[in-house]
Amino acid sequence: MRKFTLVFILLVFVLVGCDTLKEKDPTSKSELTPLFNESTDYTKQLEQLEKISIHEEYHYYPVKELSIFFTHAIDLIQIQEVELLSEESSVAVITGSDNISVKDKNLLILKNTPLLSHFDTVVIKEGRTQKKIKIFVGDYYFSGHAYQDQLVTGKEMFVRKNHYKQSNGKITYKISFNNIPESDIQFTVPDSLSRIATTEQKLISKDSSLITYQYEVFIPKSYFEKQKISGFNFSLHADQVNSNSRKTIFEAFIPLTAADYLAED
Repeated sequence: MRKFTLVFILLVFVLVGCDTLKEKDPTSKSELTPLFNESTDYTKQLEQLEKISIHEEYHYYPVKELSIFFTHAIDLIQIQEVELLSEESSVAVITGSDNISVKDKNLLILKNTPLLSHFDTVVIKEGRTQKKIKIFVGDYYFSGHAYQDQLVTGKEMFVRKNHYKQSNGKITYKISFNNIPESDIQFTVPDSLSRIATTEQKLISKDSSLITYQYEVFIPKSYFEKQKISGFNFSLHADQVNSNSRKTIFEAFIPLTAADYLAED
Protein backbone atom coordinates (compact mmCIF):
# COMPACT_ATOMS: atom_id res chain seq x y z
CA MET A 1 0.00 0.00 0.00
CA ARG A 2 1.50 3.28 -1.04
CA LYS A 3 1.50 6.37 1.11
CA PHE A 4 -1.61 8.55 0.67
CA THR A 5 -3.28 5.94 -1.43
CA LEU A 6 -5.35 2.99 -0.43
CA VAL A 7 -3.87 0.24 -2.60
CA PHE A 8 -5.24 -3.26 -2.33
CA ILE A 9 -4.13 -6.54 -3.87
CA LEU A 10 -6.93 -6.98 -6.38
CA LEU A 11 -8.24 -10.48 -6.78
CA VAL A 12 -10.39 -9.73 -9.81
CA PHE A 13 -13.28 -11.86 -10.77
CA VAL A 14 -14.72 -10.91 -14.17
CA LEU A 15 -18.44 -11.13 -13.67
CA VAL A 16 -20.02 -11.66 -17.08
CA GLY A 17 -23.69 -10.86 -17.58
CA CYS A 18 -26.16 -12.29 -20.04
CA ASP A 19 -29.54 -11.23 -21.38
CA THR A 20 -32.55 -13.53 -21.28
CA LEU A 21 -32.65 -15.54 -24.51
CA LYS A 22 -35.76 -15.23 -26.60
CA GLU A 23 -37.22 -18.54 -27.75
CA LYS A 24 -36.37 -19.24 -31.40
CA ASP A 25 -36.57 -22.14 -33.89
CA PRO A 26 -35.85 -25.29 -31.80
CA THR A 27 -34.76 -27.21 -34.90
CA SER A 28 -31.59 -25.16 -35.17
CA LYS A 29 -28.68 -27.09 -33.60
CA SER A 30 -26.86 -23.93 -32.74
CA GLU A 31 -29.86 -22.76 -30.75
CA LEU A 32 -30.33 -26.07 -28.96
CA THR A 33 -26.76 -25.76 -27.69
CA PRO A 34 -26.58 -23.14 -24.91
CA LEU A 35 -25.00 -20.00 -26.32
CA PHE A 36 -24.42 -18.30 -22.98
CA ASN A 37 -22.41 -20.53 -20.69
CA GLU A 38 -21.57 -17.24 -19.00
CA SER A 39 -24.75 -17.60 -16.96
CA THR A 40 -23.32 -20.70 -15.28
CA ASP A 41 -19.95 -19.01 -14.84
CA TYR A 42 -21.65 -15.99 -13.37
CA THR A 43 -23.40 -18.07 -10.71
CA LYS A 44 -20.18 -19.88 -9.82
CA GLN A 45 -18.34 -16.62 -9.55
CA LEU A 46 -21.00 -15.25 -7.20
CA GLU A 47 -20.36 -18.28 -5.01
CA GLN A 48 -16.64 -17.60 -5.12
CA LEU A 49 -17.19 -14.09 -3.83
CA GLU A 50 -18.53 -15.51 -0.57
CA LYS A 51 -15.17 -17.17 0.05
CA ILE A 52 -13.39 -13.82 0.19
CA SER A 53 -12.50 -12.61 3.69
CA ILE A 54 -10.81 -9.24 4.27
CA HIS A 55 -8.69 -8.99 7.41
CA GLU A 56 -8.44 -5.24 7.88
CA GLU A 57 -9.79 -2.62 10.27
CA TYR A 58 -11.28 0.75 9.38
CA HIS A 59 -11.71 3.48 12.02
CA TYR A 60 -13.76 6.42 10.75
CA TYR A 61 -16.05 9.17 11.97
CA PRO A 62 -19.81 8.50 11.72
CA VAL A 63 -21.16 9.33 8.25
CA LYS A 64 -24.35 8.74 6.28
CA GLU A 65 -22.48 7.82 3.09
CA LEU A 66 -20.32 4.72 3.38
CA SER A 67 -17.43 3.61 1.18
CA ILE A 68 -16.71 -0.11 1.48
CA PHE A 69 -13.58 -1.56 -0.10
CA PHE A 70 -13.39 -4.97 -1.74
CA THR A 71 -10.35 -6.92 -2.87
CA HIS A 72 -12.13 -7.94 -6.05
CA ALA A 73 -14.24 -6.32 -8.74
CA ILE A 74 -17.95 -6.07 -8.00
CA ASP A 75 -18.95 -3.56 -10.69
CA LEU A 76 -20.79 -6.08 -12.88
CA ILE A 77 -22.94 -7.49 -10.09
CA GLN A 78 -26.55 -6.41 -10.41
CA ILE A 79 -26.98 -5.16 -6.84
CA GLN A 80 -30.60 -4.96 -5.72
CA GLU A 81 -30.12 -4.58 -1.97
CA VAL A 82 -27.31 -4.34 0.57
CA GLU A 83 -27.60 -5.44 4.19
CA LEU A 84 -24.90 -4.64 6.75
CA LEU A 85 -24.23 -7.01 9.64
CA SER A 86 -22.37 -6.49 12.89
CA GLU A 87 -21.37 -9.80 14.44
CA GLU A 88 -24.21 -11.51 12.54
CA SER A 89 -26.85 -8.96 13.63
CA SER A 90 -28.47 -6.75 10.99
CA VAL A 91 -27.72 -3.04 11.50
CA ALA A 92 -28.83 -1.54 8.16
CA VAL A 93 -30.59 -2.39 4.91
CA ILE A 94 -30.02 -0.16 1.88
CA THR A 95 -32.14 -0.35 -1.27
CA GLY A 96 -32.64 1.69 -4.43
CA SER A 97 -30.29 2.59 -7.27
CA ASP A 98 -29.99 6.14 -5.95
CA ASN A 99 -28.46 4.81 -2.74
CA ILE A 100 -26.24 2.01 -4.12
CA SER A 101 -23.40 2.43 -6.60
CA VAL A 102 -19.96 1.03 -7.41
CA LYS A 103 -16.92 3.20 -8.07
CA ASP A 104 -13.57 2.11 -9.52
CA LYS A 105 -14.79 -1.51 -9.78
CA ASN A 106 -14.18 -2.42 -6.13
CA LEU A 107 -15.59 0.45 -4.05
CA LEU A 108 -19.20 0.10 -2.92
CA ILE A 109 -20.88 3.45 -2.16
CA LEU A 110 -23.96 3.44 0.08
CA LYS A 111 -25.92 6.66 0.62
CA ASN A 112 -28.50 7.68 3.22
CA THR A 113 -27.40 5.04 5.69
CA PRO A 114 -28.12 5.27 9.42
CA LEU A 115 -25.25 6.39 11.63
CA LEU A 116 -23.54 3.14 12.63
CA SER A 117 -20.97 2.21 15.24
CA HIS A 118 -19.77 -1.02 13.61
CA PHE A 119 -20.28 -3.54 10.83
CA ASP A 120 -18.13 -6.35 9.51
CA THR A 121 -20.19 -8.15 6.87
CA VAL A 122 -21.99 -7.12 3.69
CA VAL A 123 -24.88 -9.17 2.32
CA ILE A 124 -25.55 -8.29 -1.31
CA LYS A 125 -28.88 -9.35 -2.84
CA GLU A 126 -28.11 -9.95 -6.49
CA GLY A 127 -30.93 -8.91 -8.81
CA ARG A 128 -30.50 -11.43 -11.62
CA THR A 129 -30.46 -14.63 -9.58
CA GLN A 130 -31.93 -13.23 -6.33
CA LYS A 131 -28.98 -14.87 -4.61
CA LYS A 132 -27.71 -13.33 -1.37
CA ILE A 133 -23.93 -13.02 -1.31
CA LYS A 134 -22.42 -12.78 2.16
CA ILE A 135 -18.93 -11.25 2.33
CA PHE A 136 -16.78 -10.49 5.37
CA VAL A 137 -15.30 -7.07 4.55
CA GLY A 138 -13.28 -6.42 7.70
CA ASP A 139 -14.21 -4.43 10.79
CA TYR A 140 -15.56 -0.92 10.21
CA TYR A 141 -15.75 1.19 13.38
CA PHE A 142 -17.36 4.63 13.60
CA SER A 143 -16.87 6.96 16.56
CA GLY A 144 -16.13 10.55 17.42
CA HIS A 145 -17.62 13.67 15.88
CA ALA A 146 -17.00 15.91 12.86
CA TYR A 147 -17.76 19.53 13.73
CA GLN A 148 -19.59 21.81 11.32
CA ASP A 149 -20.14 25.08 13.21
CA GLN A 150 -20.38 28.21 11.11
CA LEU A 151 -17.19 30.27 11.18
CA VAL A 152 -17.14 34.06 10.90
CA THR A 153 -16.61 35.09 7.28
CA GLY A 154 -13.03 36.18 6.76
CA LYS A 155 -11.89 34.36 9.90
CA GLU A 156 -11.49 30.91 8.36
CA MET A 157 -8.22 29.03 8.55
CA PHE A 158 -6.95 27.17 5.49
CA VAL A 159 -4.16 24.68 4.87
CA ARG A 160 -1.20 26.46 3.28
CA LYS A 161 1.16 23.52 3.09
CA ASN A 162 1.49 20.06 4.58
CA HIS A 163 4.02 17.27 4.80
CA TYR A 164 3.31 13.62 5.52
CA LYS A 165 5.73 10.98 6.77
CA GLN A 166 5.17 7.36 7.70
CA SER A 167 7.75 5.14 9.37
CA ASN A 168 7.30 1.84 11.17
CA GLY A 169 3.77 2.54 12.38
CA LYS A 170 4.31 6.23 13.17
CA ILE A 171 2.38 8.73 11.04
CA THR A 172 3.57 12.33 11.20
CA TYR A 173 1.67 15.26 9.68
CA LYS A 174 3.26 18.70 9.65
CA ILE A 175 0.66 21.22 8.52
CA SER A 176 0.75 25.01 8.17
CA PHE A 177 -2.38 27.18 8.31
CA ASN A 178 -2.96 30.89 7.90
CA ASN A 179 -2.85 32.41 11.37
CA ILE A 180 -6.19 33.71 12.62
CA PRO A 181 -6.01 35.49 16.01
CA GLU A 182 -8.03 33.83 18.78
CA SER A 183 -8.35 30.61 16.76
CA ASP A 184 -6.44 27.38 17.27
CA ILE A 185 -6.16 23.98 15.57
CA GLN A 186 -6.97 20.73 17.33
CA PHE A 187 -6.19 17.41 15.67
CA THR A 188 -8.32 14.37 16.40
CA VAL A 189 -8.72 10.73 15.43
CA PRO A 190 -11.84 8.57 16.00
CA ASP A 191 -12.50 7.66 19.64
CA SER A 192 -11.97 3.97 18.89
CA LEU A 193 -8.25 4.66 18.44
CA SER A 194 -7.89 5.70 22.08
CA ARG A 195 -7.40 2.04 23.08
CA ILE A 196 -4.96 1.38 20.23
CA ALA A 197 -2.89 4.41 19.28
CA THR A 198 -0.78 7.05 20.98
CA THR A 199 -1.03 10.61 19.67
CA GLU A 200 0.90 13.85 20.18
CA GLN A 201 0.28 17.39 18.91
CA LYS A 202 2.96 20.08 18.85
CA LEU A 203 3.08 23.74 17.87
CA ILE A 204 6.15 24.03 15.62
CA SER A 205 6.16 27.71 14.68
CA LYS A 206 3.98 30.79 14.63
CA ASP A 207 4.18 34.26 13.14
CA SER A 208 1.70 36.92 12.12
CA SER A 209 0.69 35.12 8.93
CA LEU A 210 1.40 31.41 9.40
CA ILE A 211 1.05 28.82 12.16
CA THR A 212 2.53 25.31 11.86
CA TYR A 213 1.61 22.18 13.82
CA GLN A 214 2.89 18.65 13.97
CA TYR A 215 0.62 15.73 14.78
CA GLU A 216 1.84 12.18 15.35
CA VAL A 217 -0.12 8.93 15.54
CA PHE A 218 1.56 5.65 16.43
CA ILE A 219 -0.03 2.23 15.86
CA PRO A 220 2.06 -0.56 17.43
CA LYS A 221 2.93 -3.59 15.33
CA SER A 222 1.72 -5.79 18.19
CA TYR A 223 -1.85 -4.68 17.46
CA PHE A 224 -1.66 -6.19 13.96
CA GLU A 225 -0.38 -9.42 15.44
CA LYS A 226 -2.98 -9.55 18.20
CA GLN A 227 -5.90 -8.85 15.85
CA LYS A 228 -4.44 -10.96 13.02
CA ILE A 229 -5.03 -8.20 10.50
CA SER A 230 -3.10 -7.18 7.41
CA GLY A 231 -4.31 -3.59 7.20
CA PHE A 232 -5.33 -0.72 9.47
CA ASN A 233 -7.05 2.39 8.08
CA PHE A 234 -8.26 5.50 9.92
CA SER A 235 -9.44 9.09 9.59
CA LEU A 236 -7.56 12.12 10.86
CA HIS A 237 -9.24 15.51 11.37
CA ALA A 238 -8.02 19.02 12.07
CA ASP A 239 -10.58 21.36 13.65
CA GLN A 240 -10.46 25.13 13.80
CA VAL A 241 -11.46 26.06 17.33
CA ASN A 242 -12.31 29.41 18.93
CA SER A 243 -14.43 30.54 21.86
CA ASN A 244 -17.68 30.36 19.86
CA SER A 245 -17.31 27.62 17.28
CA ARG A 246 -15.50 24.53 16.09
CA LYS A 247 -15.30 23.24 12.54
CA THR A 248 -13.46 20.37 10.87
CA ILE A 249 -11.38 22.00 8.13
CA PHE A 250 -8.96 19.21 7.19
CA GLU A 251 -9.52 15.48 6.75
CA ALA A 252 -7.12 12.68 5.79
CA PHE A 253 -7.51 8.92 5.40
CA ILE A 254 -4.43 7.02 6.53
CA PRO A 255 -3.61 3.43 5.47
CA LEU A 256 -1.16 1.11 7.22
CA THR A 257 -0.26 -2.47 6.37
CA ALA A 258 1.64 -5.14 8.26
CA ALA A 259 4.24 -5.00 5.49
CA ASP A 260 5.00 -1.38 6.42
CA TYR A 261 6.49 -2.65 9.67
CA LEU A 262 8.34 -5.56 8.15
CA ALA A 263 10.04 -3.21 5.72
CA GLU A 264 11.46 -1.27 8.63
CA ASP A 265 12.86 -4.25 10.54
